[in-house]
Amino acid sequence: MTNITAGAETAALSLSLTNAGSGLSTGYNWTPTNHYPSANDGAALGVAGTAWSDLFLASGAVTNWNNGDVLLTHSANTLAYTGASSGYTFDALVQATQFNVGANKILGARDTSWGAMTGTPDKATAFATGTVTLAQLAGRVMAMQTALTTHGILGA
Repeated sequence: MTNITAGAETAALSLSLTNAGSGLSTGYNWTPTNHYPSANDGAALGVAGTAWSDLFLASGAVTNWNNGDVLLTHSANTLAYTGASSGYTFDALVQATQFNVGANKILGARDTSWGAMTGTPDKATAFATGTVTLAQLAGRVMAMQTALTTHGILGA
């Protein structure tokens, strides 16, 4: 044990362990509010086969990777995932019943029982709304239905 200090209201403990065979050294620090290794990437929390069972974090807790590169932040009934500008990867299908932006529902459950339309979809023709023909309007509706079905919003 090295460097044990105490003050009127604070105390700190630094501990350095050295493997006699390899000379490798790992240091740990304890203060009243933090526990951390002496160097960046200097220690693991648990090891394979003897892992910790649970992790309990307070409201407002932040899980921080690579000094703020990616953050997982908790607030009341909310979990925010920030950073990861190159994207998010999941090893299984992520399912939800609806997506909201704030309190506004953006996408809900898939709407089914839509019959297939016949004819020619038309999303490219420009027309004036005051003089549109029934055929032009039907082509536009068919193009919209096809797009919504392709994206999984509508289903048969």
